[in-house]
Amino acid sequence: MQDIALQLIFHSFHHRAQMQTLLRAEGSTPPFIDYIGEKYRRV
Repeated sequence: MQDIALQLIFHSFHHRAQMQTLLRAEGSTPPFIDYIGEKYRRV
């Protein structure tokens, strides 16, 4: 079961990276979507 959970997490990372790459290729700046990073960035 742990392997399945890790696969789901890593697969979502892959798609997030794909979308960020596509946005950058179009000249856009992708939004900052990391929850923990956003929380600590405000401190």
